[in-house]
Amino acid sequence: MVRRLFVARLLAKTTEALVVTGLGSASYDVFAAGDRDPQLYLVGRDGRRLVVGAGHCAGPATRAR
Repeated sequence: MVRRLFVARLLAKTTEALVVTGLGSASYDVFAAGDRDPQLYLVGRDGRRLVVGAGHCAGPATRAR
């Protein structure tokens, strides 16, 4: 539970950060801290996090709504 509390406090201070999770525990901790738009939950170990994160970083500066 210490890890989950740390994640919740960290996300509370970085409200605009894009969060891309990978493994189950990280996804569960981030979701428990409160779901929000700039969070993507990817479960798996095949490297999708890197591709998705890089794509969002290289994408346009405006958000599609």
